[in-house]
Amino acid sequence: MALKLTKAELQKLFKFIEQKTGMSYEDEKLEEVYNHKLRQFIESLPFPTFNDLMLNLSLNRNKKILSEIINRLTVNETYFFRESYQFDVFINYAVPEIVKNLNPWRTIRILSAPCSTGEEVYSIMIYLLEEGNYIRDYDFMVLGIDIDSEAIEKAKRGIYSKRSVHKLNKEILRKYFVELPSGEYQVVKKLRMGANFKVVNVLNEEEMKKLGKFDVIFSRNMLIYFKTPERVKVLSTFYEILNPGGFLFLGHAEKMEGNLGFKTVKVDNNFFFQKPLN
Repeated sequence: MALKLTKAELQKLFKFIEQKTGMSYEDEKLEEVYNHKLRQFIESLPFPTFNDLMLNLSLNRNKKILSEIINRLTVNETYFFRESYQFDVFINYAVPEIVKNLNPWRTIRILSAPCSTGEEVYSIMIYLLEEGNYIRDYDFMVLGIDIDSEAIEKAKRGIYSKRSVHKLNKEILRKYFVELPSGEYQVVKKLRMGANFKVVNVLNEEEMKKLGKFDVIFSRNMLIYFKTPERVKVLSTFYEILNPGGFLFLGHAEKMEGNLGFKTVKVDNNFFFQKPLN
């Protein structure tokens, strides 16, 4: 018999998910989110009672179950060159500022967190290649992280729908993609081999610090799903793993929270954040 959850059980399940991922939902939306994203999967599981399900999740007896729940809840709808004005600021302002104080031997490290299915990572790489001068003179490393393991696997494959590439002109498509018989587009092998992807939860401070230091962090449209304490925690981690003088780009609807030491930078009508040099 399929497992049916009461309102109280739904609240308990989503509270557990929030503790694990930071993603929170208002009580009045729990049933809608559950029906749309989780019900089919939860009812397919071989647990006779809700307590059996929660015991399995709490003890992490089957990591695939929690991973599947997270994958189903994570929003992965994005496209290449999304909010491209931030990429323009990145290439025309942030990178020139970084190289001013850079030791010539050091790699410029860029983090996309979360990277979803990889469009942002490849967009950054394409911008660097199109500008040409910086990538000729300096080494770059672009890393994308996400809590969704399926999204990371898709990012590594680099295969995207027409909708994902609809903002790209024909010249960019020709240079950096191969059109497949299915009508989809695959990122050329050179870019796929140069990109780095990893499954990481941004709320896991230990795992985040293991990634090393970065000069630029893109974290767009993730914090809106977190409550204030989790947002401050993530922003604090970003501050710690940024090199002095490094930059943080948030989504246009997101703002800085907490007294963390970031300096607000405005270029034209674009706001982003910088970790002071001293």
